[in-house]
Amino acid sequence: MVRTLPISRPAPRTPKPPTTRPPRVPTPAPPPPKPLVRVQVIAREFSLTLSRRTFAAGIVAVELDNFGQDPHDLRVERADSASTGFSFSLAKPRTVSSRKLELSPGEWKLYCTLPGHEELGMSARVTVTG
Repeated sequence: MVRTLPISRPAPRTPKPPTTRPPRVPTPAPPPPKPLVRVQVIAREFSLTLSRRTFAAGIVAVELDNFGQDPHDLRVERADSASTGFSFSLAKPRTVSSRKLELSPGEWKLYCTLPGHEELGMSARVTVTG
């Protein structure tokens, strides 16, 4: 004799409530890097000509182009503190040298340090804005 057993069916599953996660807060993108400011300083007997006189604080590429017939150098210092500054080495005529400087807001003085050159007109000032 064959016995038939009732088929048991699994109990219907109760759906689990969806797990709630806190909403993702987007991480703000870092600010884009500041473009590199470039300042060209043309030295001649006896003048300094700058490509710009006002720019934002930060890293500044200063290029000294000696278009003169004599060697010249360049000192870049805060107008209110001679102890805060940067010096370029002596540049022979028809040479170019450059340095990246970090300049803070304020008034900055640029000049040739060779004896008598500043007094003859080899100086200029720039304003660095915050």
